[in-house]
Amino acid sequence: MLCAALAGCGEQATLPAQAPSVSGGAVAPAAPSPNEATRRAASAQLVMQAQTVTSPAWREENRSLLERANQQAGLAPTSAQLEAQLDEYRNEKLLQILASMEAVGGPEAVAYCLALGENEAAPAVLRKAALAVLVRHVDRSDPVARARSAAIWDRLTATSGAVKGSAGSLSTGSATISGGAVANAQQVVAGMQAGFRRCYIQGLHEDVNMSGSVRVTAKIDATGAVASAQESHTGLSPTVVSCVVARVTAAVFAPPEGGGATIVIPVTFASM
Repeated sequence: MLCAALAGCGEQATLPAQAPSVSGGAVAPAAPSPNEATRRAASAQLVMQAQTVTSPAWREENRSLLERANQQAGLAPTSAQLEAQLDEYRNEKLLQILASMEAVGGPEAVAYCLALGENEAAPAVLRKAALAVLVRHVDRSDPVARARSAAIWDRLTATSGAVKGSAGSLSTGSATISGGAVANAQQVVAGMQAGFRRCYIQGLHEDVNMSGSVRVTAKIDATGAVASAQESHTGLSPTVVSCVVARVTAAVFAPPEGGGATIVIPVTFASM
């Protein structure tokens, strides 16, 4: 919906006009399957829609529409208030597009969302929606994309700051390893705790009494990268759970003996 009250609504932002390559210009498969080709076409089309919504031409066209709508409603917003209306309308459209990107995925959508998530000038609500796409669709075999996604989580949770009047604690149980031995598993898991705490602080902004636990099962490939991660949780919001999973999937372990391993990481959060 457009602003009900015009004053103070919306925020200016510079959004990515063009999505860069996720992994430095990697060449797409020469002959994708029909389903993959369809998905990539849909992904590219969604990126084009996002670029259209953030273009000067779109803004000028919709400025005229909003001016007429305001006149019909008997409103006379200032120039700044009109720009705020345009910002909100643009954000609504982009959120719809990002929701479709989360359903479709594709490297084009991932590239766009990496650029949007890294854009410090973009509204936080859009950057968080971009992160939802990355958590679901970032290529687990691409360490650069995984690291960029994790860094976005860190920046967003760090800028949220502490929750006034609330605090919380977390405990990370010993990681359980099956398959090949992973020499530095416990050290790597211990190093995730600061990131887990930032995830929880972000969740406390939603609910100051939030407590719960999450259990992440990570499949480690022969290089030590996290190939996939599944979770089960209780009491935590999707925001916290997605953030924890993103931290785990960005981790790099020592190469497992035997070429692969499974690591189960239990984390418990308690409000205070």
